[in-house]
Amino acid sequence: MKSCLFKLAFRAAKLISAALIFTGKCFCSKVEFPVCGIEYFVKNTVPVTVEWDENQFGKNSSYVYNHNLARIAAIFADNAYVDANRENNQLYLSYKAVGIQDKDISIHYDVDYEDSTWGINQCAFSIASKKINSAKGVKTLIFLIIRGTPLSSEEWDSNLNLNNSKEWESPLHEGFYIASKQILLELDNYISNHNINSSDSFIMITGHSRGASVANLTAALLSDSKKFSSENIYAFTFASPNVTKQDVNNLTKYNFIWNIVNAEDLVPNMPFNKAGWTYQKFGNTLTLANAWNKDLDFYINRMLPKMNELFSKFYNREYHPFKTGPFVPIYVIKFLSKHYSEPENFYQGNVNPHNVAVKFISKAVFPKQLSDEQKKSAVQVIDGKLQGKNKTYDSLRLMFFDMHTMETYLSWMLTFDESELFSDEKGRGLIFSGDQDCLVLKEDGTVAIRIKDSKIEISSMERPVVACPFGLNKFFIGLPENSNYKIIISSESMTSNPVKITSELYSSSGSLLDSTEEQKIYTSKDVVYEILAEKVLKNSAEVKLSKLSKQESRDLKTKYKLRAKDEFHVSPEFSWDLNNRAGFGMRIGTQSFFGTVLNDFNFYRIANYASIWTGFGTQQRITGALNLDAELFARNVFVFKATEDDRFYNLVPALRLGASIQPGSKKQIFFASVFEFNIEDFNDSAFENCVTRSTMNSFSLGQSINVYPTIQFGIRF
Repeated sequence: MKSCLFKLAFRAAKLISAALIFTGKCFCSKVEFPVCGIEYFVKNTVPVTVEWDENQFGKNSSYVYNHNLARIAAIFADNAYVDANRENNQLYLSYKAVGIQDKDISIHYDVDYEDSTWGINQCAFSIASKKINSAKGVKTLIFLIIRGTPLSSEEWDSNLNLNNSKEWESPLHEGFYIASKQILLELDNYISNHNINSSDSFIMITGHSRGASVANLTAALLSDSKKFSSENIYAFTFASPNVTKQDVNNLTKYNFIWNIVNAEDLVPNMPFNKAGWTYQKFGNTLTLANAWNKDLDFYINRMLPKMNELFSKFYNREYHPFKTGPFVPIYVIKFLSKHYSEPENFYQGNVNPHNVAVKFISKAVFPKQLSDEQKKSAVQVIDGKLQGKNKTYDSLRLMFFDMHTMETYLSWMLTFDESELFSDEKGRGLIFSGDQDCLVLKEDGTVAIRIKDSKIEISSMERPVVACPFGLNKFFIGLPENSNYKIIISSESMTSNPVKITSELYSSSGSLLDSTEEQKIYTSKDVVYEILAEKVLKNSAEVKLSKLSKQESRDLKTKYKLRAKDEFHVSPEFSWDLNNRAGFGMRIGTQSFFGTVLNDFNFYRIANYASIWTGFGTQQRITGALNLDAELFARNVFVFKATEDDRFYNLVPALRLGASIQPGSKKQIFFASVFEFNIEDFNDSAFENCVTRSTMNSFSLGQSINVYPTIQFGIRF
């Protein structure tokens, strides 16, 4: 009897469980979701299995990060890119996987960009709901899933709409706000039509890229409206751009919003927060693992291979990270803010950045109203560019693609738990200005970057340390704060060479936290400085700057071959002087000792003489790109129209003292004073009017020697 009762009870339990799942009232289970993303880019639909636990809602306040719910949000954010009007699409199947019935799914993907109210400032989105067994009992859960920018120009134009109306006085991004406003109206209609008590319900809001920014803003506005309790709004955004100029650093009321960003991604930093641009996001920011905020060996040898197990299923290839933390966004923002210091500049000037960007997107990238076949064609063109023949550029293109795609975010989210995935480890930027040699040394003393004459040797660069030029004789070095680095600054100047240094501290996501005042040091051949960028200083932009002794300087220069290489070179030369003589020839030898052979001719006396200069000299660097030259010449002059009293051959001693500026690696622009010595009864014929006409007064060195000076200008290659 007991055995029969037990069997009946067991069968009843199974039927009840099945009924709960069928009616959408499942409490906790492993659920498989089909994930695709942008169908024209992503190669495969990938099944992923995650835990769906309704008890997670209400168990803790939404102000406490919940990685399981964030994973669910990431799946929906990725599937938001599919054609949701297509039967059995991945977004629809994801809703069904968590037990939502068809009557409770509302799809808004027929976007009319000609609408007089909303225009281009719209997003495709979907709303769905179900009853769940939450930690607070049976409640309604609403899903609000917002699509990111599709393959059409209209929403790209809206991304650029900071203030197209020119009358927008709100601190909010105009394009994102209008889209949020439309979504909130549809959400109100959905809640009313489904008789939902929003004040006692949960809502999950998510999106990627443009969808993330609209989700961020929608969650903040929804909280302000008091229609939902902020503790019941579970908002997870992925790669969200900034949405407001309002200072939100102390606005903890929005900390139920969790913004997950890849520090290598440019998009979350736009519009930027620098100079007159003060754009930010509402809520908390969590930074995914990268080469700057994780132990480098652990990141490369464990995290990347594991993440690629999922990522490669989407694209049939491995993920391509920059391995430079937030350096790329930081560098781009520094460049843009330097040229466009205020948001108003975005709409001003002969080269209007806003209009240029809009025209480029609408004509060159995504023409309006693309058909499915046109979208496939456009993607094939982009895909072809991403898979070129040049491996270096091919890899770089993939880095820029992978930094932002939702599959990157999803692969990280599903592969690691929050303790391994996120880090707030900071990064450092150093700006150097002035002509100099620079070395960045790792803890083991090996070279991470070599910079010679303020020119970065790309082949020497070992990520995650990175450097880029930032103007004439100016460069920017990025360093992770998870290791100790030593920076050596020197020069080969004979005189003191000024170098300006600024240190900046950045958050894990790339926001500027602190910077030092500009420091000035003076380097020379025997004066070397050392900067210690240590982990112990990671909460401050300050660096340890010290001047090395002469012996330490010499030892370091010898060890790391910092002294200028006296390389053999052949340099063609062209010149002109005030005596109306043109010269051409070449310099052969090293910088410290070389020989010179020149020929000169005067256009008005070209048939009267021939002249060949032979000599030797030396060149020494004074400071920066300025060099000093000293040369002794024997000018061999052959006079063709000589009288009986004139000599046919004349040997003229000459001295050339010059200064040269070296704007390029080999090119030199020079000016010099040339002194030719007229020795009485020895070379008088070389100074006759038929040979030369001096435009400057001569001066005497004793009774038998006169010196004829002139000024010469020229270029060497």
